[in-house]
Order: sequence, then structure tokens, then C-alpha cells
Amino acid sequence: MAWKPNGAFAIIVGVSGAVLNFTGAGLAEAFQPQPLTFSPFFSVAWDKTGRYAMLVGSDDPTKNHDTIWVYNNRDWGPVGYDSGQAFYGCAFTGDGEVGVVFGDDHVVKFSTRTFEGERSSFRSPYTFIQRGCLAPDGRAVYFAGTRGYAYRMDVGEFENNPPVAVIESPATGSTHETGAPVTLSANGSYDPDGDPLVFTWESNVTGVLAQGQVVDVVFDDPGWHRISLYVDDNKAHNVTEFVIIKLVVPNYPPVPVINSPLEGQTFTNEELIVFDGNGSFDPLGDNITYHWVSSLSGDIGYEERVEALLRVGDHVIWLYVQDPEGARVGESVNITVVQANRPPIVYITSPIEGERFDPGEEVELNATYSFDPDGDELTFRWESDQDGYLGNRSELLVVLSEGPHLLSVTADDGKGLSSTAQVNVTVEPPEDRPPVITLSAP
Repeated sequence: MAWKPNGAFAIIVGVSGAVLNFTGAGLAEAFQPQPLTFSPFFSVAWDKTGRYAMLVGSDDPTKNHDTIWVYNNRDWGPVGYDSGQAFYGCAFTGDGEVGVVFGDDHVVKFSTRTFEGERSSFRSPYTFIQRGCLAPDGRAVYFAGTRGYAYRMDVGEFENNPPVAVIESPATGSTHETGAPVTLSANGSYDPDGDPLVFTWESNVTGVLAQGQVVDVVFDDPGWHRISLYVDDNKAHNVTEFVIIKLVVPNYPPVPVINSPLEGQTFTNEELIVFDGNGSFDPLGDNITYHWVSSLSGDIGYEERVEALLRVGDHVIWLYVQDPEGARVGESVNITVVQANRPPIVYITSPIEGERFDPGEEVELNATYSFDPDGDELTFRWESDQDGYLGNRSELLVVLSEGPHLLSVTADDGKGLSSTAQVNVTVEPPEDRPPVITLSAP
């Protein structure tokens, strides 16, 4: 029991849950039997002014927590404090501004101004605290506990300031890739009292991520995540900070593969070249587009497989592949395009078409003005449809048999191409020739 400071009445509590108002005349009446008739109480204390009475007890024996009840002459109600501990006693400081509650290994300090807001705690590392009292001046607390242990501490020793939570990284609004480590750093966080801190990271999508001041976390779920940092000083203070980040599935760029043409291959300018990019792929299975480009000829085509002619020269052939996200990657090969072999150009300068010769007369066969456009060395073969093979030089003197002759000369470049020129001549006696009429002016 505890008397009100002005002696008007005393409050009596007990395990029955009844709260009695006991006056000096010995009259006991229920102070307020409801709703607490089921609750055992273990301690009661008045503040110095008599404004507040504080009772400690369990509000529900089925729950694993106790409740501190406060009475202010008009009404009284609970100040819930779910500590997981049992409370056995309570007292006020000398100035009546602070109430202290004792129980098990837990000591909780409350401000009478804001019972629900300002509180700090102290945990005994030595023993369970089962009883306690304040010194008359209210500046020290004395505890008695199990194992025969008793000790004293100043009230200020369990004054506790909350820690300061700082998220150094990631930055809010930043974007990160799933499957890659994201550094969660609480560097810059601190405790004003120098207390050791416990750091817990959570995501609103995946739950608890890790514990530690700096940790690397791999996220599997894309989307927006609220990353919360909980900083606990183990003295009833737990502060929170958070950032919002975005997780995206990484885009792996496509891979170009040139099957044809091959590096160093040579083609002619008349040869259709096959450009084949079959085998190019996107690691994520996305559809890809193709773009073939020549360093000399420019655009070649936009399909996986293209056929095209290229001009003479050394070409760098590029195949660019691009995915729907815009990732574009190129691969190249070097090829050479040479001039295709061209046939010789053959000219017969002698004899001329329709020329007539006397029997036994030497006939000059001349194809020396013939040439090869590619500069290849030429070989020649002269033939007559009457006399057959005549010779293998570009210039010959031959005697032909009488009669009409179809003379042919064939020039060969030695690379599979040849050209032939022909001329018609006649060998006959002069008397067999038709007369030649010559006109002259009168």
C-alpha cells in the first residue's frame, strides 16, 4: 500500500486484482474494481505532489507482458510496455517528475509528463532485479536481486538518447540490377551515448535482408523496394530510416556471330557474297535485328542472311545485332574483293576483210594490237578453215592455198578466258578476178 502525500487516503493493491481506497478512519472501499479485477498488482507509488499514482501489474495473465497503470485523481489507464519481462516494483524520483519500474533484469524510466513517449531502459548484466527503491533525494536507485546481489546506480546512468540512423547507400530513387550485389551501408549512424548498435535491414517485398552496418545483398525480385534500416541500442530505443530503390532485370546484350564470309577471304567483284549471321543470339531470348555494313560499300542488308556484290577493294564487314532494349553489339571480318577475270580483246589489223591475194603470195597475219584488260600475258593461235593451223605468234607471214579462207586468231589469257577474231580473204590468179573499174574526172 502507499499513502497519498497529503494523507487523504492510501491505495492498497494485491494479487487479487482489487484496488482499495483506505482512509484514516479505517474505511476501505473499492477504488475502481473494474476493469482490473482479474489483474494481480505488486507495487504502488505516489509522486511527490500526489497527482499521480503508479501501479504495476499484469493486464492479462495469458499474455507475456506487464502493464504500468497510472492514476491522476480523476481517472487511470494503462501505459502499455511490452518488454517480455515481469515487473515487480515502482517508485518516483524525489521531484516527482520521473517514475522508475523494476522487474526481472529490466529497469524502465518514465517521465510523468509523457508516460507513453519518454522512456529509457537499463538491463542488468548481473542478476534479475526483484526489488528497488529510490534514495530520498531521488538521485540514486538501489536494487536488490537474485543470487544475493545488490547494487546502486545514479538515475542518470540509465538516461538514454536514441541512436541516429543514417543510410549512406543505396540512394533513394536509385536503380539496381537483380542478381547483382547491392551494398547497404549505415555508415554515419551513431549513438549519442556511445552504446553499441544493432543494425537490421528489411525490404517491404522480401522481408528481413541482413544484419550489420555494411552488408551486400542480392535481390531476386524486380520492382520498387522500400529498404528500411532499424538501429537498436538495446536500451529500448529503436530508430528507423528508409530509402526507396528500384530493382530491374539486367539486360544482357545480344551476341553477333558471322558464319560467312570468313576472315581474310577473297572474292571477285562479279561474285555474289553470302553474308550469314546465323548463330547470333540474345542471352535473354529476345528477338534481335541485323545490320550488315561494308567499310567501302556502306549498307549491305538487314536480314540474318544476305547475298550481295561488292566493289573491288579491301572491306571491313560489320554485323550489328540489336535487342528490343536498344543494346547494339558489332562483330567484324576483313575480306578482299578483286577484279573478276576479263577476256582478251582481239584485233586483226592484217589482212583486212575481203582482201585478195595471188597464189604463192605471202600474207601478213597481224594481231599485235590485241590486249588483255587485266594485263595477263596472251598466247595466240592462227587457223584457216582451208589450211588448218597456221602459227602461234601475234604476227606471221604465211602462204595460203588457192581459194577462199576464213582466217581466225584466238588469244588466250591463261586463266580460262579467250577471245577470237576472224577475217575472210581469197587467194586466186589475177585473171580470175573481176575487172576493177576506175573512174576519173574528164
